[in-house]
Amino acid sequence: MKQPLNIALLLGLLAVASIYATQKKENNNFLANPDILKTGIVHKYYYSITEKGGYTSETDIEYRYYQQGKTSNELIEKRYNPAFKQDWESTYQLQGNKVKLEQRSTMNWYGDTLNFGLGDERIYLNFGTDEALSEVSISYPNGFSRHITQETRAIGDTLINEMPAKIVTRNRTIVNTKVDQTVDTTEVKIKEIYVQNFGLWSMVGEDDKQSYELILVEQLLPEPFKKMAQHDMKRVGYIDFDKTLDKEKPFSLCKRQIEMVDYYNSSDVANRAHFIGGKKPLKAYVFDRLEEQKLHKESGYLTFRFVVNCEGKAGRFTTDQSSFEYAQKEFHPETVQHLYEILKSVPQWSPNTGRGQIRDAYTYITFILKDGKITELLP
Repeated sequence: MKQPLNIALLLGLLAVASIYATQKKENNNFLANPDILKTGIVHKYYYSITEKGGYTSETDIEYRYYQQGKTSNELIEKRYNPAFKQDWESTYQLQGNKVKLEQRSTMNWYGDTLNFGLGDERIYLNFGTDEALSEVSISYPNGFSRHITQETRAIGDTLINEMPAKIVTRNRTIVNTKVDQTVDTTEVKIKEIYVQNFGLWSMVGEDDKQSYELILVEQLLPEPFKKMAQHDMKRVGYIDFDKTLDKEKPFSLCKRQIEMVDYYNSSDVANRAHFIGGKKPLKAYVFDRLEEQKLHKESGYLTFRFVVNCEGKAGRFTTDQSSFEYAQKEFHPETVQHLYEILKSVPQWSPNTGRGQIRDAYTYITFILKDGKITELLP
C-alpha cells in the first residue's frame, strides 16, 4: 500500500483542498490551509538561476517554513538555506485577499540579525485584481544598502493538478547603493502560481542578465524537518550504502564516509559536484540514450541521490520517488533501472572542490516525468 510522504497531515491537506475546491462558496485562500498552519508546514523548493546565454549558473535548495502566528490572521514565514540555517523571517497580516508585511529580518550578516525598514506601502501579496504595492529597505554595517519596491497583481486563474490556482505578477525594482556610493538599479519581472489551500507552487522571473525559477518539490512536517536539520552523519544527503541500487558493485571513497560533504558545500557553484559542462549537456546526454517506452507513462518526481568521489566517479545510487501530490509512490522498476543506467554510464563527473581539496560529495538529479515524458531535470 502506498503511504503519503508525510502521512496523515499531507493527506488532510490535499483532502481539505479538494473539498474546498468543490464547494460552491467562493474560497479565496491561496496560502496553506489554516488548519495546517496551526501546526506548520515546510515547503522544499529548487531554486535555479540561469544566465541569458542559457547556462545554469546556480541551483540551490530553499526551505520555507509557514506557521500561524499569535492570531489566525498572522502568518510567519521562515526561510532556510540548504544547510538548514535560517536566512530570513517575515511576519504578515492576512486581510482578505491581501497579505500585509508587518516585519522582515535577515539572519545572514555574519551571524547578526538585521531588520528591514518598511515603507508606507506594505501589501506584499494580493489575490484580487487591484494593484498592491510594497516597499522595504535595509542597510548593512559595511555601508551597503538596498531598497526594494514592487507592484503585485493577480492576473488570472488556472488549474494545477485539477486544483484552482491564481497567477500573480510582480514588477520589482531593486536599488543597490554600494559602499563607494555608486548606485545600480535592477528591474525584475516575476510570475508566481499559488494553489488554493496549498500556497506558492512555482515562480519564474527575469531581469536583463538572468532568469530565475523556483519550483516546489516536497512538503515536510515540522518534526521531520527539525530532525533533518541536525547535522550529524545522517544529514540532508546521507545515503545508507547497504541500501543502494549498486551496493554489490565496487566503489571507493577517497576518505571516510563521515567526512563527505553535501552538494552545496562550496561557495563557488562551479566547484560543486556536477555533470561536466552543466545542465544543457546533461540533458543532451540523457535524451541521446533515452528509450521512452521504458518510462511506462509514469508521472511524478524521481530523484537519484548518489556520491561523486574525488576522482569524479559516481556510485552508491539511491532513489526518492513521489507523485505530484507529494505522496510516496513506486515507479515502474524498468523506469528506475533505465534512468539509473543512464546516469551510471556517465564516464566522468566534475568532483566537489573546496578549501584547496578535491572531496567526496553527495549529489542528486531529479527527473520530472509527465505521462511518460521527461519534462525537466533538476537541479
